[in-house]
Amino acid sequence: MLSPVITSLRLLSLVLYFLTTAGQFIFEDQPNLREGSECIAEGNLAGVCTKASHCPRAKLNASSTKICAFEGVEAIVCCVRTSHLVCRNFWNLFGNETEIIDATLFVGGVRAKSLEYLHMVAIGWKEDEEISWKCGGNLIASNFLLTAAHCSTSRGVAPSIVRGGVVNLSKTDFNSKHRVDFSIESIIVHPEYKAPSTYNDIALFQVKPINGSLGGLKPICLWPIKDIITSDLLAMGFGTTSFGGPQANELYVGSLNYIPQDQCKAEFAIRQGKELLNGIIDSQICAQDHEKKRDTCQGDSGGPLQLKADSLFRGRDYLVGITSFGVGCLGPLPGVYTRVHSYLDWIERIVWPEYYL
Repeated sequence: MLSPVITSLRLLSLVLYFLTTAGQFIFEDQPNLREGSECIAEGNLAGVCTKASHCPRAKLNASSTKICAFEGVEAIVCCVRTSHLVCRNFWNLFGNETEIIDATLFVGGVRAKSLEYLHMVAIGWKEDEEISWKCGGNLIASNFLLTAAHCSTSRGVAPSIVRGGVVNLSKTDFNSKHRVDFSIESIIVHPEYKAPSTYNDIALFQVKPINGSLGGLKPICLWPIKDIITSDLLAMGFGTTSFGGPQANELYVGSLNYIPQDQCKAEFAIRQGKELLNGIIDSQICAQDHEKKRDTCQGDSGGPLQLKADSLFRGRDYLVGITSFGVGCLGPLPGVYTRVHSYLDWIERIVWPEYYL
């Protein structure tokens, strides 16, 4: 039994916390929560159980109503994920996302409809008068996109242009009124990415619309929890439609199946090398079409692996993975994607630093 002194101190802590945040206290109904546990705050915002003194003030009003536990006399609150809080603002600003279509993909895929995936961008290298589009990317804020780290350079040369708002990168789509070209202001590769390893294959590009406007482009939300709640995922890209084939330069989309982590680790167990020294690790996700008719391919790197959440997260599209590598196209092994959730802390502090002041 808690001593009267401890009980009184906790009560005082709650009262002071209430006065600071103007919140109403609700104890989390998830069992066994402790500091560092994932939690759901009011409004179905995903968070992490954090000491109240360590939850940035910019997030306290959205976090203060859910108490995970106590450490001594200090409340441990469900401190909302910055990216999920920003995502809620996206919903209010941009409205509904597009529906996931029942489609085949890239290798054996169908073309995306115009204005269907307005977070999807292409990353290009200017070569004389031509542009070579070698990677995809995902707009996650008005001035940042998320892509694969290995898309930060090609033969030692950094990319020079990003294009969004189109489903065809050829000249036939050159005059699209929805096209938005971006200059690349800076490239931030994850500090633990070391080629040829495929681990930590993730990078942020700080970009700026050349004409000063996003047009109709819409950032995609980042998946805020570790668990993948559905086996049905969606991927897309402008890459080749066969291994070693020509660049399609058209956006192809379609569904893939999430492969459970243990199964994927087992399938890649015999392929460990410099690229995969420790096999598949927790910061990677695997996906594959069970019918072996759809797959990402060359040129699709950096593009999205996404899901549409259930009613808990309002049925929005979320980015869960970044296309990293595969063994051929439509090969015997699943495609491997960088798990976005594993890098949320790194992403959030760079893209939305105002939430950490």
